[in-house]
Amino acid sequence: MEYVKGGNLQSYLRKCRPSQQTATSEEILPPSAKDLKMISLGVARGMSNLHTSGIIHRDLSARNILITPDFTCKICDFGLSRDVEGCDVYERTSKGPLPIRWMAPESLNDQMFTKKTDVWSYGVLLWEIVTLG
Repeated sequence: MEYVKGGNLQSYLRKCRPSQQTATSEEILPPSAKDLKMISLGVARGMSNLHTSGIIHRDLSARNILITPDFTCKICDFGLSRDVEGCDVYERTSKGPLPIRWMAPESLNDQMFTKKTDVWSYGVLLWEIVTLG
């Protein structure tokens, strides 16, 4: 995987918070509304591409988005991703940690994952973006 200079989106957003700016720290300009829109649109396009390929991510969050200085977003961490080509639903049968804060209610209750549960996670990601992490 290529090196992405900006690091992950969560770290970037948190550095942009006014409360994180100190006299000795590197001054980071807060992203404009247009920048936040570009980030959101970039992630949406990336997820659309994944879903068109029959893949559900299952762990979409700001910590799993890499961001370049020009606000190009790259989705990463495909450890929980599954190929659902042909069936569109993945039923979890194994044990292990899950990103509960980003999971749709039906995933929490029934252990079922679809493209729609990724859309729920995208909504939580949008909240992370507008609240700066």
